[in-house]
Amino acid sequence: APPPEPVIRTVEVRVPYDDPACARAARERLGPSPAYPDTDEALRGATSVFIGVQILQAGRILRIAREAALAAALETCAR
Repeated sequence: APPPEPVIRTVEVRVPYDDPACARAARERLGPSPAYPDTDEALRGATSVFIGVQILQAGRILRIAREAALAAALETCAR
């Protein structure tokens, strides 16, 4: 018996692509980065190691929040 005829189908495949305009708009919506408290000057002026660590923790918390907001804004570009 001859082999069966192949079934030909058209399949749409959605592929994400980089859209620089979307990324730029996402960054603009977020606005500028906050003024991080853990500057060299602030750390040099810390009166104790405890105060220095508090300053570092405050900067870290702000950076983590900024990174999460930036990731969420850029995630909308991948859809």
